[in-house]
Amino acid sequence: GSDDDVETKEASHCRKGALVLLKEKPCRVTENAVSKVGKHGAAKCHIIGVDVFTGKKVEEVCPGHTMMKVPGMKKTDYQLVDIGEDGTLSLMDENNELKDDVELPGDETLAGQIKKRFGNEEDLDITIMRCMGREVVIGVKASKNIEGDN
Repeated sequence: GSDDDVETKEASHCRKGALVLLKEKPCRVTENAVSKVGKHGAAKCHIIGVDVFTGKKVEEVCPGHTMMKVPGMKKTDYQLVDIGEDGTLSLMDENNELKDDVELPGDETLAGQIKKRFGNEEDLDITIMRCMGREVVIGVKASKNIEGDN
């Protein structure tokens, strides 16, 4: 699906690691406490997640049968070419098209790894997740396509 598709799933079925909208923000679920309520009451879900763009904690409490929105997302790997002084990444896709509209992630640990490894002159691939029309860096790994290899 495209990154604009939205599916739904019951709140009680939102497992750890799932991507769902909490308070209209795309979040990775870190915890979903489902509590049973009385004989005829609905189960309540206390879902805690981390906003994929800001890294901030988001919580939502709702009945277990609530249909939660699951945003579509797409992951793409790009080769890291350069890191601008302002934190903007210069990336290249597999067609050698340059992309320079993505910044270092808000996640300090990940941003630190990228800067350190790039500083060590490693060839790196940056994984970008596109979700709800926005893009965020979610990973870094050693480049597969080292020169002379393709």
